[in-house]
Amino acid sequence: MATTISIESPVGIEMILSALALLALTWITYKLLQTGKAEPVSPVCDPFTDELPPLGHRAFKAAELIPRREQEAMKQQIDVLERRRQAAFTQIGKIYARRLQIDKALDKLVYDLSREFGPDDLEPVFGMKKKIRDLSREMEQCYGQVDDLCHQMHQMMVMRLNLRRKIDRLDLQMESARLAEIMYPHIIPAEALGDQEREIEKRR
Repeated sequence: MATTISIESPVGIEMILSALALLALTWITYKLLQTGKAEPVSPVCDPFTDELPPLGHRAFKAAELIPRREQEAMKQQIDVLERRRQAAFTQIGKIYARRLQIDKALDKLVYDLSREFGPDDLEPVFGMKKKIRDLSREMEQCYGQVDDLCHQMHQMMVMRLNLRRKIDRLDLQMESARLAEIMYPHIIPAEALGDQEREIEKRR
């Protein structure tokens, strides 16, 4: 005679098991998606070199050495301009610091003048007013100096841009000449032919 054992499950256990299974499936899916994503990589910035090497890793020809020397001279001028521009900016910072000191000194003097002075205390009043006038004049000079320095920095930046355009123009000319030599080797440069009119006159 066979014996049958039956276990009665509590009410609602099926719903709990279904919820746990759903949570486990959601967690597994999330982990799979996370492992599939690429980890963020910090960008690598190579140092910028402002040099145009010769095409084909060939040495510069004699005709290209003169423009290269001109470019090097212009780059030295750019370095000098940049040092002067940085020095001007540093000077502006010093003038600004001095202007803050003048502002504080003027505020203190104006506050001291607002107090009541007796008839016998006119001499310090005159001294403070004179100091206020001197500081105000120095403040105006600070503004004028900053304006002059800003104008000089602007002019230096314009000169720097002009030099950069000349350097790039020489690069373009050398690049075009090198490409023309590679693509059209049968074309002889005009300067190599000499003065044709003078040759014709000699033959006559």
